[in-house]
Amino acid sequence: MGRYVADAEFPTTPTGYRRLISWIQAAGDLQRVGVEGAGTYGAALTRLLRLHGIEVVEVDRPDRKL
Repeated sequence: MGRYVADAEFPTTPTGYRRLISWIQAAGDLQRVGVEGAGTYGAALTRLLRLHGIEVVEVDRPDRKL
């Protein structure tokens, strides 16, 4: 079963993406990463992660009414 490891924010720029990949790799042996909106606004991020051999799992958006 998966578990929460950490979270951080990175700009959606080439430099931000490089920092993100470095940050992920420094976290150790991750098997997958959850991305909210992997099929929409997260598509570029999802492609980048997969390009680096990172499995992506789409995470549902929380219900804002709750």
